[in-house]
Amino acid sequence: AAVSMSFAALEARLEEVQSRLEGGHRRCEEEVRGLKASAARAAARAAAWRREAREAERQVSIGVAGLQERFRESLRELTESRMVGASSQASSCTDVLATLRGELRAVEEQLPDLSRCTAPLDQVRDGLEGERLARREAAEAASRAVEGKIRCLREEADEEAAAL
Repeated sequence: AAVSMSFAALEARLEEVQSRLEGGHRRCEEEVRGLKASAARAAARAAAWRREAREAERQVSIGVAGLQERFRESLRELTESRMVGASSQASSCTDVLATLRGELRAVEEQLPDLSRCTAPLDQVRDGLEGERLARREAAEAASRAVEGKIRCLREEADEEAAAL
């Protein structure tokens, strides 16, 4: 009878252990399901963040392209403005020179003996012409310098755009 009790106690104990194992197994399955759900939510959040990052990169690229275009347009406008200014200055200088020549001719006509003044007047005229040419060359040199700087700025902007 002691053996059968002990066998019955063993069976009861076995059933209790099996019940605990089944309960532990159920809890493990529930935890695994919870972990899988958490992993799925984390994967969905990561995918959403990647989409947001791609969209942000796209928006940045659009912004950079717009900024570069505005910068190029500003450079074009600046170049045009400087060219117009240089041309206007050259035109003004030419007008002043023409006025001075006209005044010089008027003075020449008033002089009684031009034979003595011919050589000095020719020198003045040559000097004025030389100054006009020098101003024109200076205006052209300034224009070339501005164009060179603008070309460098465009190249730097293109390099920076390429680096982005």
